[in-house]
Amino acid sequence: MKKIIMDVVIMCLALAGTAHPFAAGDIGIHGFASTGYMKSNHNNYLIPTEEGSFEFNEAGINFTASVTNNIRVGMQLYSFDLGDVGNNDMKLDWAFLDYQWKEELGIRPGKFKTPFGLYNELQDYDMLRTSVLLPQSVYNRFLRETMVVQGLGLYGNVSAGAAGTLAYDAYFGTEDIDTEGGLGKFASAQGILKNCTIGHIFGGRIKWKTPLDGLLLSSSFLEFEIVYDMEARTEPVVKMEVSVPEWQLFIFSAKYGMGDMTIVGEYSRQSGDVTITQNLSNLGLPNPPPMEAGIYNEGYYGMISYRFTDWFEAGTYYSVYYPDPDDRDGENQAAMGKPDYTAWQKDWTLSTRFDITDFWLVKLEVHFIDGVALCADADNPDGYEKDWTLFAVKTTFNF
Repeated sequence: MKKIIMDVVIMCLALAGTAHPFAAGDIGIHGFASTGYMKSNHNNYLIPTEEGSFEFNEAGINFTASVTNNIRVGMQLYSFDLGDVGNNDMKLDWAFLDYQWKEELGIRPGKFKTPFGLYNELQDYDMLRTSVLLPQSVYNRFLRETMVVQGLGLYGNVSAGAAGTLAYDAYFGTEDIDTEGGLGKFASAQGILKNCTIGHIFGGRIKWKTPLDGLLLSSSFLEFEIVYDMEARTEPVVKMEVSVPEWQLFIFSAKYGMGDMTIVGEYSRQSGDVTITQNLSNLGLPNPPPMEAGIYNEGYYGMISYRFTDWFEAGTYYSVYYPDPDDRDGENQAAMGKPDYTAWQKDWTLSTRFDITDFWLVKLEVHFIDGVALCADADNPDGYEKDWTLFAVKTTFNF
């Protein structure tokens, strides 16, 4: 089955020479395929970048059809490789039925990307941005697959007269988690993820298209319940259950477009109360009382890009992430015997984009990074360097 799906993707990409979507009757077919390379002078990040790696690619094909004037259906098949995550396994990424009763109210049951921030639904589409990597302080690439909900969504656009226009999204449901996927990688500092259950997800987003031409303001909220089982990387194995009944995420966004220039800023915050229950039976010891802890991290960035010509665009952003905003200087990390710079990751990025044709683009990017808070310990067994540089190149075909 996987081979058949991939053959379909390849065939459709081969038909993309006109840069127009291939249409079969009332079915629209779009697709993309990209491959990239990343290399760092220190620290492995996302993939084995110290040695340099091509394990950085993705491909997708989506189908949409209008059943009536108000009803459409759609689905996307997607695969990616990000080091030891993804491994080019083709999966059903999203699939939904969309009924737009009126402009003010639409209903979307199915599996869909959460309307969260300005770019969560657009992460895969390189043609819609300048950079190779979105700012990882807000759009962590390991967590991309967790930002999909299976449930029901409501959306609409409401005129506010002279005050502009409001677009809203609301949704609730649940999701399936692959323990060997990006979440397992993200949690690898705690141990090995063995099982994960999402109890509920709900959230919403409001976008305000202000009266000031080109200015968009947005606020997003998401809450979910999660319980997961971990095994510590010790012998004998220590097992633990981690429960977060209310993990809450917020993003506040602003975007301003003026001619060929775009300026974007976003601030994100996560918080929740954690209960950790340890099982020490393998050690022959009684289980200790559950431990209570708190989650609180934040990330933000500012980004500017400019389209110089039809074929050349450049941009830059500065991105900051703190896993614990109360430990911005790293004193708590140092007290635990870790380098203080594991308490932050600050990333100044320069990006260039070359549109070779209407359906083929190439991007070159360099990151100057201070800190390693978003690096996986499992990928860096020999420790870290505080200041490091990451180079990335990516080419994408789309139709």
